Amino acid sequence: MTYRLMVTFHGGSSRTSINNVGIFSVADDHAQPVDPFYALRPSRGTSLGALPALAELRRMVMAADGTLLVANGYKDFSQLLQFSPSSTPASFEFASVYASDQLHHPFDALFAFGNDLYVSNQDADLKKSKSPAITFYSTSGANGQVFLAEQTFRALRGLAYDGNYLYVADAGGNEDGAFYGFDASGRKKVSHALEQPVHLLYDGTRYVYIGDEHKNAVYIYDTVTQNVPLGLITKDTGLDHTGGMALVTTSATSATLLVASRLGHAIMSYPLELGNPPTWDGTKQTLLSNLTDFPEFLLVPG
Repeated sequence: MTYRLMVTFHGGSSRTSINNVGIFSVADDHAQPVDPFYALRPSRGTSLGALPALAELRRMVMAADGTLLVANGYKDFSQLLQFSPSSTPASFEFASVYASDQLHHPFDALFAFGNDLYVSNQDADLKKSKSPAITFYSTSGANGQVFLAEQTFRALRGLAYDGNYLYVADAGGNEDGAFYGFDASGRKKVSHALEQPVHLLYDGTRYVYIGDEHKNAVYIYDTVTQNVPLGLITKDTGLDHTGGMALVTTSATSATLLVASRLGHAIMSYPLELGNPPTWDGTKQTLLSNLTDFPEFLLVPG
């Protein structure tokens, strides 16, 4: 099976920082960088000119029209940037600033509840700075509206959406994180304690994958039963600070879960059987290693 894997990195100002989206070609469980490696490029033939300053990129969202939205996460920039597909394969040209109002160090983003764009803010602390935890945008360039204005979080991170609830990962402070689900009106419908949930991934059918950074593990939540999340990848995982995830379906009954090992500078691969619930046989593979920067979010387009 052959596919493209897009990766954002921690970024910053050090010589090893990658402040762009890297692209890898994966075939038969082997991955290699695509040439050209960087996916984001300046616009051409328009008055918009050069690529905006990029730093600490986080979530990537592929919109229905094929454009790519990327969270420019550095707190002094705090934007959702929109890129259009380029004539060069697997690359995108800058189109516009999709959103900037009410953003404070954006981390995750997705479309939910009537196709509005919801964004989680890492610097959310209504008690101290009055910055909203989650903002949402009805269209490109719209002012940000606050979601969950009465809800405070210790360390807001990942989001997931199953068509009914917006799920939120609160990484907590000292092994006291939580996984929540809210309806469109902001009412809390799901609440489970976890040590340090950071990344969330909905599989498109029934399950939310939860990456716990402190446990170096992945849990799975059943949106039908709403029971306590179950351990999926928990022992001898090869992870060092669990990062972003992507699910690649390989057959009607199997898939590969890709998980970023942030401090391990690697992307791990785990084969899954897609039952109710999905199961892991304990085998793993290091798909990518010795990455020069910490991998953050993963996206398999198409």
